[in-house]
Amino acid sequence: MRIAAYDATAKKRPTNVSLNEDLLAKAKEMGINISAAAEDGLAKRVQQEYERQMKSRIDRAMDWRNSYYRDDGHPADEFGEL
Repeated sequence: MRIAAYDATAKKRPTNVSLNEDLLAKAKEMGINISAAAEDGLAKRVQQEYERQMKSRIDRAMDWRNSYYRDDGHPADEFGEL
């Protein structure tokens, strides 16, 4: 299951960006919607960064848990082997 990193239904807001003028001209010649392409690319990058940050948090939590179990034992140890 993938968790969205942002609200895709949020209203749009005008903004200014600087783009390579040749790239912009080629995109216009090809009929590419610049705003849609920029939003799509930015959405993919934001999702990638969100997933990287979540993985880092999970890795840190797992490291903490593993060190806790190593140092203090597993909470189920008191019940013996099942």
